Parts: sequence; structure tokens; C-alpha cells
Amino acid sequence: MATHGNGIALVAARTETEWFQRFVFEAATALFFFSHRIKHYDLARKIHAPATFPSVLVAYSLDDMAKIKSADFKGYYVELQLGGHSG
Repeated sequence: MATHGNGIALVAARTETEWFQRFVFEAATALFFFSHRIKHYDLARKIHAPATFPSVLVAYSLDDMAKIKSADFKGYYVELQLGGHSG
């Protein structure tokens, strides 16, 4: 998505990692950090369980940015400079 500049990704909010800094901070247009751990369905135990890490939606275009901004989720929306950062 970072290469194509299009799409919305749901990823772990591991902001300290090299991949996050390269493919999110330097390429995305906006982020949405959930205010809680999202839940997933555990097929083995057949239950809904919270993720073991925080999650973030990553937008890669202006259209995607508008979609996550208008989403009805609890959390924090952050716009990034287009074209990444310089430092």
C-alpha cells in the first residue's frame, strides 16, 4: 500500500519499529489509533478475544484519509504530512 499510495491497512501500532517508521510514518496520509484493544475471533477457542497489542488504521490516500476520519470508532485520528517527513 505504501508503494501504491492507496488503501487502508489495519496493523499493530508498533511505532518504534523500522517497518512502521518506513511504511507508515514516511508513506501514509493519516492514522487512526483505537482507544481500546480490538477483538478478534479465536478459532481454536471459539471466542472473541482482545488483541495482545494496540492497533492502528493506516490510510494511504486522500480518499482513504477521509474514510478513516469519518469512521465511527473510538480513538484518535492523526493526519500526517503528505510525502513523509524529512528527519
